[in-house]
Amino acid sequence: MRRHARAGMALATALAGVADVVPAQRAEPAVVLPVAGAALAFPFDSLTSRWLASPPVATAPGVPALAAIGRRTGDVGALAAGPVTWLAGAIGDDPALRGTGRDVGRSVLLALATTTAIKVLAGRTRPDATADGSPRHWRWLAGLRDEGRRSFPSGHASLSTAAAVSLAWGLRTGGDHGWRDAAALGAYALAGTAILSRVRDRRHWLSDVLAGAALGTASALVVRGR
Repeated sequence: MRRHARAGMALATALAGVADVVPAQRAEPAVVLPVAGAALAFPFDSLTSRWLASPPVATAPGVPALAAIGRRTGDVGALAAGPVTWLAGAIGDDPALRGTGRDVGRSVLLALATTTAIKVLAGRTRPDATADGSPRHWRWLAGLRDEGRRSFPSGHASLSTAAAVSLAWGLRTGGDHGWRDAAALGAYALAGTAILSRVRDRRHWLSDVLAGAALGTASALVVRGR
């Protein structure tokens, strides 16, 4: 019980950093729900990890291909989203699209910095690095030198969500063109793929990716000044 209590306290402390990113009066369900979900998902981390990584699920038709897309969406794709959007706005002489590109880039960088700091502090062991398959291994500052202890929160989830939320907001407020709505939905779909791929690949627990999604959304909120 003591070990469970320490793990829960570590999770709660790390999640408190998510809530502090956005002032209380600006908090929205988009941030609050993933934070609450991460806390509630903690007891089910082992179960969901085993299920998504099990052969019937992990190797189901189309799943490996989606996982491969998700891996790139959460790192290279998220980092490139801002510059690519800004470049498209520059080529098309669209100031609003250029501004969206800047917002996306700033949101992703803020998410990256915040996520990295929490990873180092929390020192949670990744699913594929645990000897006993338990999600309850935390050690403060252990993530500083051990990559296998940088599980919480998920960087792929935070970066892809920050990019998707910021891009979707920018596109949908920039006009009523149908392609903008389609692109916004596509951005969210890619972020969701990145999130699920990390659990399927046993690189993160479910609570890690939900906390990462909350951080990404909070980063987009801060950049947009909401």
